[in-house]
Amino acid sequence: MLLIALLLTVLGWHYVRQNVEAQARARFDDITRATQEAIERRTKAYLDAMFGARGLFYASDAVTREEWHNYVEGIEPNKRFEGLQAISYAEYLTPEEREEFVRRAREEGLPELRPDLVPGGERPAYYPITYTGPLDKANRRRVNQDVYADPAHRSVMDAARDSGSPRATGTVNVLTEPSPNSSADLALRPGFVVYLPIYQKGEPLGTVAERRRALQGFIVGSFKSHALLDGISKGPFERAIDFEVYDGANVASSPLLYDSDGILRGREENEVNTASSPLLYDSDRVRPREEGEGTLFSKDSRLEVAGREWSLYFATLPSFEKGVESNLPTFVLASGGAVSTVLFGITWMLVRSRTRAERASRDLEEANEELEAFSSETETRYRTLVEQIPAITYVQEPPGSSSPKAVTYVSPQYETILGYPPELNMIDKEHWLTTIHPEDRERVLAENARTDETGEPFKVEYRVIARDGRVVWLRDEASLVRDEEGHPLYWLGVQYDVTEQKQEAQERERIEQELRVARLIQQTLL
Repeated sequence: MLLIALLLTVLGWHYVRQNVEAQARARFDDITRATQEAIERRTKAYLDAMFGARGLFYASDAVTREEWHNYVEGIEPNKRFEGLQAISYAEYLTPEEREEFVRRAREEGLPELRPDLVPGGERPAYYPITYTGPLDKANRRRVNQDVYADPAHRSVMDAARDSGSPRATGTVNVLTEPSPNSSADLALRPGFVVYLPIYQKGEPLGTVAERRRALQGFIVGSFKSHALLDGISKGPFERAIDFEVYDGANVASSPLLYDSDGILRGREENEVNTASSPLLYDSDRVRPREEGEGTLFSKDSRLEVAGREWSLYFATLPSFEKGVESNLPTFVLASGGAVSTVLFGITWMLVRSRTRAERASRDLEEANEELEAFSSETETRYRTLVEQIPAITYVQEPPGSSSPKAVTYVSPQYETILGYPPELNMIDKEHWLTTIHPEDRERVLAENARTDETGEPFKVEYRVIARDGRVVWLRDEASLVRDEEGHPLYWLGVQYDVTEQKQEAQERERIEQELRVARLIQQTLL
C-alpha cells in the first residue's frame, strides 16, 4: 500500500511540474508573439511613410523640392520614425539625359553627379538622389549621389523595378550623424536601404517589360537597424526576454541586425561554422554569452521585410526564469510522500491496536488539513499566473444559469487598464453597459445576444470609457465552456487593449487624408 501511495505521489509531482513548465512556456510564447507583432507593425509604419511619399508624386504633375521638404517635415521623422535616417527620391536618368542633369545641378549650386562616369565610358542608367530629408549634414551628402553604381544596391533596385514592390538590401553601412561625444564629422552605422519604385502615371504595368519602360525613379528609405528596433525593447514588453534579429534565413550564418540586451545567444546556439557567421553589427554593443549562461526557453522565427527574410531569435533571461520558478512540484512530492507515510502509519496502527484509534484519527485530520492547504496554495498560484497576463480575464455565468450574465471573476488588470476596481459587487451588466461607448453599444449588445443564443465564440472590438474618461479600444474574446454532456458552464473571456493599434491605423488614415486634401488644393490652384 505504501508503494502505491508513493507511486501516486511521484505521478502527481510529475504532472504538477509539467503544468508549471507549460504555463511558463505559454507566457514565453505570448511575449515572443507580441514582440514579433510589434516589429511587424513598426516596419510596416516605416514602409507606409515611403508609400505616402510615392503618393505625393502620383498626386502631382511635378513635385518640387519645397513640397518634398514639407512632406518630410510633416511626418516628423525625428519623433515618430527614429530609425529612419533619410527618405529620398532617386530620379531615373538615361545616358542622354545625364549632361542636362549635370548642367542643371551646377546652375542650382548643387553637388556634382557622383560617381559621374565609370572607367571606360557611360553607365546604362543613372539614379541620382534628387530630393532627401531631413536635411542634416549626413543627408546633404546624399544629394546627387548615384546609388545605382553600387552593386549591392543595383540588384535590389532592379528587383524592386521588375516586381513593383518595395525591396530591401542586406546589411549595409548607412551614413549618419556622429554620436554626441564623437569628434568625427559623420559616422557609418549598420542598417539597410529599401527601394520603392515610382512609375509614370497612366503607363501599363502588367509585365516586367512594361514596368521597366514606365520607371520614373525610386523612393529610397535609409534605415538604422538599432534605432529602428530599439523602440521595441524599450517599449511595454517583457524585459525578461532577449530578442535578436538576423539579416537572413539562417541565424548561424546571417549578419546580426539587432540584439536587445547586448549578449549574443542565438549565434552560439545555432552556429555550425563561425567562419561563415559575419557580425555586421556594432561589436562594442554585443558580447558572447558566458560559459554556463543557459536559457530556459528559446525559439526561432522568420519575418519578411520588404522582400527580405529576417530571422528572429528569442531567449529567456535570468529575470524571466526567476519569475516562473515554483516550489509547487517539490511541495507536491514532499507533502505527498509525507501524506503517504502518515496514511500507512495510520492503517498499521489501526490494525495493531484499537487503543491508538484516536491518535490515528488526529493524524488523519492533520493530513487532511495539509491536503487542504496544498489545494488552497495551488489555486492561489494558478490565480497568480493568470493575473500576470497583460489583459483582462473574466468569468461570466451563461443566460440559463441561476444568476444569468453574472460576473464571477475579473482579474486585477481591469483596474490597471480601465481604472475600475475589480470588485464583483459593482461589476454587473448595468456597469458593463455604462462603460461601452454609446456609438458601439448597439452593435456590441446585438453580438452578445447572438452568441448567447447560438453558443458561438464572442469576438468584438469596441470602445469603452475608462474611469478617468479615456477612450480605450478593447478586443473582447470569450468562449462558452461546456461540461461533458454539452451543458453550458460559464463564459471564459479575455479583453485585450488594442488602443495603440487603432491609433496607428487612424494616423495612417490621417496622412492619406492630408495627401488627398493637398492634391485637391493643388488641383484647385492649377
